[in-house]
Amino acid sequence: MDVQLGSTHRYSSVWTDASGNPTNVDVRSPAVMAADDPSRVSVVPEADGLSGTITFASGIGPVQLQLTADADRGDGVRALTLVLDVTVIAGEAVAGTLELTPA
Repeated sequence: MDVQLGSTHRYSSVWTDASGNPTNVDVRSPAVMAADDPSRVSVVPEADGLSGTITFASGIGPVQLQLTADADRGDGVRALTLVLDVTVIAGEAVAGTLELTPA
């Protein structure tokens, strides 16, 4: 997935069981969104952490996002992580140069 540098996107998560049926995760502990390079993104999660907004603030190239939640809906904890690979591309042109070369 390509996103432009400086763009903001809403993220949300869909969880499924082993058979592909929709299910929930334990929201008593908020899910955590992280990036492999946190200096390049700004995350503003909703209270449960399962959705929010993310801004791709600096640097072009690949970024991996990980959303980790507690899949054990009882008293235990079993971390389950969703992964999304994103490529940050340059934003829209706002300036440039005009060059002349010999014909």
